Amino acid sequence: MELHHTIPNKKVDPTGCLVQANKIINKKWSKHFQIYTDGSKNPETGSTAAAFHIPEVNYTRQFKLNPNLTVFTSELIAIEKALEFNLLQTVYKQTVILTDSMSAIQP
Repeated sequence: MELHHTIPNKKVDPTGCLVQANKIINKKWSKHFQIYTDGSKNPETGSTAAAFHIPEVNYTRQFKLNPNLTVFTSELIAIEKALEFNLLQTVYKQTVILTDSMSAIQP
């Protein structure tokens, strides 16, 4: 199972990267239930948060976290919450979790 796809690190405008990423996602996982996750930490306030978004049903869930947590932990919590949500659904189909955190998915 392929865990990631790397877009070459060249000087590309953000729009070009988004277009390329969407092409890859649509080619490989268009029939899957797609869940996007993200975790973050505000460097100025120290606050942390996690979230997931499901475009197919236009559903977003956000979680305010303990400010002592790291960005890495917030990324993991976002993935965990997305998986928990997916397990509670009554309509089952193949699911793909899309994250920008390579460290969260590496063994």
